[in-house]
Amino acid sequence: MEVSLAVLADYAIVSHDQKLSILGIFSNVNGLQAPGPFPNSYIVVCMELTAAEAEREQKIEIRCMDEDGTRVFDVEGKFKGENVLPGRSLRANQIMQLGPQITLPRFGDYSISIFINNDLKKTISFTFSQIQPPPELPIP
Repeated sequence: MEVSLAVLADYAIVSHDQKLSILGIFSNVNGLQAPGPFPNSYIVVCMELTAAEAEREQKIEIRCMDEDGTRVFDVEGKFKGENVLPGRSLRANQIMQLGPQITLPRFGDYSISIFINNDLKKTISFTFSQIQPPPELPIP
């Protein structure tokens, strides 16, 4: 099994005919203060499975860690391929929604590791950066 793509995005959807649409791929999260909320967003993972792999249930685990190795959040799930012709491979798209219920403890670098059946397949890196509040506009 190979993971060909793994990204953080503002939005992602898979259509009924398996077309993947991804909007707003990013690697930086901005915040006024830390700890701060992770934005409402999606982790998109595209995989290619052999016919034998597609027939079995697969476990996917997403682990986010800060630069000190402290675990920030985990997401787990299972998936199985459908309608795979013998001898053919299957492209599978997994989309997991993340949201503001996740708190980033401090500014700095983070990594999101993607494991399939306990085997590390891909890592996504992002930075949580501090921004200044916009200046107040004078009242006319």
